[in-house]
Amino acid sequence: MAFFTLILGQLRADRSPAFRLTVADFNERAIRLYRKAGFRETASFTRNDTRFLVMVKKEI
Repeated sequence: MAFFTLILGQLRADRSPAFRLTVADFNERAIRLYRKAGFRETASFTRNDTRFLVMVKKEI
C-alpha cells in the first residue's frame, strides 16, 4: 500500500483531478488494494475471454 500511495501522491503533485485504471477481474489482491485506496468500479469489458474492471478515483 505504501508504494501505491507514493505513486498517487506523485500524480496529485501533477494536479491530476481524477485517476483511472484497468485491472483484470481475477486479480483480487490488486482490486482490494485499489478499493482500499478509494477507487470505485465504473465499467467493465471483456477482451480475449478475460473480464476487466475500469476503476476511478476522483480527487476533491
